[in-house]
Amino acid sequence: QTAIGGGGGFFEQSVGTVHTIQHNLGTELVMVEVLDAADLSTVYATVDRPDKNVVRVITAAPAEIIVMVKKVL
Repeated sequence: QTAIGGGGGFFEQSVGTVHTIQHNLGTELVMVEVLDAADLSTVYATVDRPDKNVVRVITAAPAEIIVMVKKVL
Protein backbone atom coordinates (compact mmCIF):
# COMPACT_ATOMS: atom_id res chain seq x y z
CA GLN A 1 0.00 0.00 0.00
CA THR A 2 1.19 3.47 -0.86
CA ALA A 3 -0.60 6.79 -0.27
CA ILE A 4 -1.57 8.82 -3.34
CA GLY A 5 -1.74 12.58 -3.82
CA GLY A 6 -3.86 14.74 -1.55
CA GLY A 7 -4.52 11.97 0.97
CA GLY A 8 -7.65 9.86 1.04
CA GLY A 9 -6.31 7.21 -1.31
CA PHE A 10 -3.62 4.67 -2.12
CA PHE A 11 -2.52 2.08 -4.65
CA GLU A 12 -1.59 -1.56 -4.39
CA GLN A 13 -0.19 -4.12 -6.83
CA SER A 14 -1.83 -7.56 -7.08
CA VAL A 15 -1.62 -10.76 -9.18
CA GLY A 16 -4.47 -13.18 -10.05
CA THR A 17 -8.12 -12.94 -11.12
CA VAL A 18 -9.72 -11.93 -7.80
CA HIS A 19 -7.91 -9.06 -6.11
CA THR A 20 -9.03 -8.10 -2.61
CA ILE A 21 -7.74 -4.66 -1.68
CA GLN A 22 -8.03 -3.40 1.90
CA HIS A 23 -7.93 0.40 1.63
CA ASN A 24 -9.16 1.37 5.14
CA LEU A 25 -10.73 4.62 3.86
CA GLY A 26 -13.91 4.08 5.91
CA THR A 27 -16.38 4.50 3.04
CA GLU A 28 -17.80 2.58 0.09
CA LEU A 29 -17.80 5.85 -1.90
CA VAL A 30 -14.44 5.35 -3.59
CA MET A 31 -13.24 5.62 -7.19
CA VAL A 32 -11.25 2.62 -8.39
CA GLU A 33 -8.83 2.66 -11.33
CA VAL A 34 -7.25 -0.60 -12.52
CA LEU A 35 -4.05 -0.60 -14.60
CA ASP A 36 -1.91 -3.30 -16.20
CA ALA A 37 1.33 -3.37 -14.16
CA ALA A 38 3.50 -3.87 -17.27
CA ASP A 39 2.34 -1.04 -19.54
CA LEU A 40 -0.07 1.00 -17.35
CA SER A 41 -2.96 0.50 -19.79
CA THR A 42 -6.49 0.50 -18.39
CA VAL A 43 -7.82 -2.90 -17.34
CA TYR A 44 -11.59 -3.30 -17.55
CA ALA A 45 -12.72 -5.26 -14.50
CA THR A 46 -15.65 -5.82 -12.18
CA VAL A 47 -15.36 -3.91 -8.91
CA ASP A 48 -17.32 -4.82 -5.77
CA ARG A 49 -17.37 -2.90 -2.51
CA PRO A 50 -18.17 -5.53 0.15
CA ASP A 51 -17.63 -3.10 3.04
CA LYS A 52 -16.34 0.37 3.94
CA ASN A 53 -12.69 -0.66 3.89
CA VAL A 54 -12.38 -3.20 1.07
CA VAL A 55 -12.79 -3.32 -2.70
CA ARG A 56 -12.69 -6.54 -4.71
CA VAL A 57 -11.48 -6.35 -8.31
CA ILE A 58 -12.28 -9.28 -10.60
CA THR A 59 -10.42 -9.60 -13.92
CA ALA A 60 -11.45 -11.90 -16.79
CA ALA A 61 -8.01 -13.56 -16.90
CA PRO A 62 -5.10 -13.77 -14.46
CA ALA A 63 -3.34 -10.42 -14.46
CA GLU A 64 -0.72 -8.41 -12.63
CA ILE A 65 -2.48 -5.13 -11.92
CA ILE A 66 -2.13 -1.88 -10.05
CA VAL A 67 -5.30 -0.82 -8.21
CA MET A 68 -5.70 2.84 -7.30
CA VAL A 69 -8.44 3.70 -4.78
CA LYS A 70 -9.47 7.30 -4.04
CA LYS A 71 -11.99 8.42 -1.42
CA VAL A 72 -14.83 10.47 -2.92
CA LEU A 73 -16.74 11.54 0.21
